Amino acid sequence: MSMRTMKPGDVVRCPSCRANALKLRNLKERAFSLRDEDELVLDVDITAPACGACGEVFIKGAVQKKFSDALERLYLARKREAVVAFLAVTDERFHLPRHQWESLLGVSPGYLSRLLRERRVPSTSLEVVLRAVARDPIGGLRMLSYTRKLPKELEAMLA
Repeated sequence: MSMRTMKPGDVVRCPSCRANALKLRNLKERAFSLRDEDELVLDVDITAPACGACGEVFIKGAVQKKFSDALERLYLARKREAVVAFLAVTDERFHLPRHQWESLLGVSPGYLSRLLRERRVPSTSLEVVLRAVARDPIGGLRMLSYTRKLPKELEAMLA
């Protein structure tokens, strides 16, 4: 028997670790990595051969498309969360126009709006800055002040 002919309940030898522990498993609620994001927890039912001994998962064919689409959706949602959290904190706490934040962050005018509308995806470095400011607004401002000239309104908050 091979992975191609597996049915629920069948157990076969894992090609990676050679243990007799490979069987069809539902991958929902398992964590995966995609690009620079770790711990993306699958939220859809996807069944694929997975080894109970080494944890290796074997995804091919139509299942691969469903799996890739689900991870991509989770990846983009995580990136968008950083933008939403940043804008919520900065709009509430600092009342600074977005174009000034864009200048401060070193991004082009309108970029934060494009991120919010999911027309762009923030780079990892920008995401880190957005999350830092959202999590600790004063600490995030202090971090930005090391590399950028802050507007007077924001400088006053650090004094």
